[in-house]
Amino acid sequence: LTFAATDFEARADDNTYEVEITASKTGEDNAIQTLIVTVTDLNDETPRNIDFVGSSNIIENTAIGAELGTLSATDADTGDTFTYTLENNSAAYFAIDGNKLKLAKTVDYESTKTLNITVKVTDGNNHSFSKTFDFAITDANDITPSNIQLSTTTIADSTTTGTTIAIITATDTDTTGE
Repeated sequence: LTFAATDFEARADDNTYEVEITASKTGEDNAIQTLIVTVTDLNDETPRNIDFVGSSNIIENTAIGAELGTLSATDADTGDTFTYTLENNSAAYFAIDGNKLKLAKTVDYESTKTLNITVKVTDGNNHSFSKTFDFAITDANDITPSNIQLSTTTIADSTTTGTTIAIITATDTDTTGE
């Protein structure tokens, strides 16, 4: 008996096949046996994509250990298990815990505007795929204004309520507009 099954991933059916075997002998009744053959998936496909569900914007001063999002892999094999690792980790700002991407180091907008990482996914048969993700750092109002100055002014006796009597200026390197 020879049976050539189709590729599990290219199936057009449920991968279950019914095979009828007939044994015959001259002068006797035939013996018939039905076998059910189920083709199971072999881990022979390489993951072909990594998805990130989360925000690609990180607010500066976000707490270390904060979860940034979830990673998932696309692989034609069913029931595969995946391991995610970092190949390029912009100055160790990121960590992976299972399939969760986390912040491993505080980010500062004033020194770093963007970060990128390369994530590698490996399936149970050591097939792997890598993808790069970019993150923008969002400024937070975290710097105290400096260089506060009051203009020189003289106030006359007859100045009425509501009149501008001085101008105060300051420098704030935050870009949040506050």
